[in-house]
Amino acid sequence: MPHLHFLSAVGGALFLTALAGFGQTEIPKDVNGWSKAKWGMTEEQILQAFGGEVVRVPSAKDDGFAAPIAIPTTKIGRSQFTVRFRLDPGTHKLCEVLLTPVEQTSNYTGSRVNAMPEVVFDELKELLTQKYGKPASTGPVYSGTFETANDSAIWRFPSAKIELTYTRIITLGNYILLHYVKNEKTEL
Repeated sequence: MPHLHFLSAVGGALFLTALAGFGQTEIPKDVNGWSKAKWGMTEEQILQAFGGEVVRVPSAKDDGFAAPIAIPTTKIGRSQFTVRFRLDPGTHKLCEVLLTPVEQTSNYTGSRVNAMPEVVFDELKELLTQKYGKPASTGPVYSGTFETANDSAIWRFPSAKIELTYTRIITLGNYILLHYVKNEKTEL
């Protein structure tokens, strides 16, 4: 009968170990893209990966990078975002993913769908911290010169960096950007 007591003790320990880990997510050691989009994917591969969610957008240049495809609206937490996929101009492969609240897109004319920017920033920061762990660095940074107040959080990984920024320009408004960017040294 001593074997039964030993098996019961081992079984109980395994059950408690499994129960302790239930509901906890493991912090990833690296980030190789955003959602179904992975670094190095072509425009066609991204379109296939997301099905009808991703659409082609008119040719747009921004800092020398093309953003030919986007998800017009996706929900993260309680907020709605536009997702743009930037492709490296030389390789035509995914190197950046930019997420902005839908109200910040230049052609948005509807009513406000998200909470105030400070709330959206705080919620995103909390969700990202739950998924990726504590940020490597955080803001805030204030500049009286341009009447701006900034807050930021940055997560660093071997293949990528995730930057969450909140910028308030008194004369222009509030801007939030969630930016997944492939590290320069990572091969496409």
